[in-house]
Amino acid sequence: MKQSQQQTSNPVNSDSVVRFPRTWEHTRKSELIGYIQEAHRRGDKRSMQLHLIDLQELLANAGSGSYKQTWDTVPRFNPTRVASTKWLIERFLAEETIQLIFGMPGGFKSTLMLCAAKAVLLGEDFLGMKVRRRRVLILDYENPAAIIKSRVIDLGIDLQKNRDLIVWDRFTDGTVPRPGDPRLLEIVRDCVVNTGHGPWIIFDSWSSLLEFGQGGETTGQIAPTYMAIRKLVDSRATCTVLDHSKKYESDVLYGGADKVAKSDTRHGVTVHENPIRPHNPIVLVNSWLKRFAPDGDGSFAFEVVSSQDEKGAWHLKGIELAADPVKLASEKKIQILRDLIRKNPDNNQSKLARLAVETGEFAREETIKALKAGLSRHWTASVGAKGKLMYELI
Repeated sequence: MKQSQQQTSNPVNSDSVVRFPRTWEHTRKSELIGYIQEAHRRGDKRSMQLHLIDLQELLANAGSGSYKQTWDTVPRFNPTRVASTKWLIERFLAEETIQLIFGMPGGFKSTLMLCAAKAVLLGEDFLGMKVRRRRVLILDYENPAAIIKSRVIDLGIDLQKNRDLIVWDRFTDGTVPRPGDPRLLEIVRDCVVNTGHGPWIIFDSWSSLLEFGQGGETTGQIAPTYMAIRKLVDSRATCTVLDHSKKYESDVLYGGADKVAKSDTRHGVTVHENPIRPHNPIVLVNSWLKRFAPDGDGSFAFEVVSSQDEKGAWHLKGIELAADPVKLASEKKIQILRDLIRKNPDNNQSKLARLAVETGEFAREETIKALKAGLSRHWTASVGAKGKLMYELI
C-alpha cells in the first residue's frame, strides 16, 4: 500500500503524457477568458465588456466537433469573394472603413459632417464629389441640444421627415451608445437586411468614447474602442470618428499614434482667414488616404457660409468649395518676391530679404527660405560681387 502511494506521488514523466489537440474554439475561449481576467484586474470595465461580447459570440457559434489544425485546414483569403473599394464620398470617405477627422475645437468638424450627412442622405454631390446614398447615424455625445437644433434647421434638414438620418444625442433617451454596445451591431445588421448596405455612423467625438479619466494616449486605451469600431465596419458599416488636434499644433493629432495606425484614412482640418469675406472662414481638409492613394490626394477646402438675421443672430447657410488657402498664400508670397526681383535686379539676397520684410508678409528667415525654394521654378541665382547671391526671374 505504501509502495502504491509512493508511486502515485512521484512526478509523471512528461514524455509519457498523451496530449490531445485543442480545438480553435477552445484556444480562443481560453484567450478571451484571460483577457477578461486581465481587464478585471486593471478595473477596465470597457475592455471587459468588449471581450465578453466576443466570448458570447464564440460560445453561440462554437462547433460541436474538434479537429487538428493542418496546412490544408488553415483559413485562406479569397480575393474573388471581396468587393473592390467603393467611396461613400468620392476620394474622401471610403465605404466600410474607419475614418479619423481631427482639428482644433471649433474647427467646423461637426459642421462638415452634418453637411456631408445631408448629401449622403439625399444622394447629392458633396462639394463636387459624388456620393452614395446611405442611411446615416450621428452619435453626438457633446453638443448642446439647442446647437444641434439650430444647425439642422439652418441646413433645411427635417429629421422627422427624413427617417434615414438620425441624430442620437444624450437628451434623446439619456445614454448614447458607444462602440461595443450590442445595439449598434444590431442597427448595422438591420440596415444591411433592409437596404442591402450598412449605415454611415459618425462618432462625435473620440474623447467621449474613452473611460472616465483616460486621455487616449496609450494603446491599452485606444485598441479596445477601435476593435469595437472595426467589428461594426466588418459588419458593413462605415465609421467616422471626430477627434482633436494638439493645443498649439492644429495639424497634429492629439494622443497615441495607435489611432493613426488603426484608422483607414486620416483627415486634418485647419481653419484659415477669409480675406474677402472675413465672417466666412475657409477650412482646409488635408487628407491622407493611406492605402487608397498617395499622401495629399483627396485634400480640399471649403468656405463656411453664414449670415445674420434681422435680430443680429448668425445662421449657418452651408459650405461651398473654396480654393486652398495655403496654396493661395504661397502663390501670393511668390508673386511678391517676383515683383521685388523684377524691380530690384541689382539687389542681393540680403537686400531682397529686407525689402520683403518691409511688405509685412515675410519674416527675414522665411524670405531666404522661400528664395531658395523657388530656384529653378521661378528664378535663378548667381554669385555676384563679394560672393553675394543675385537673383534673376525665369
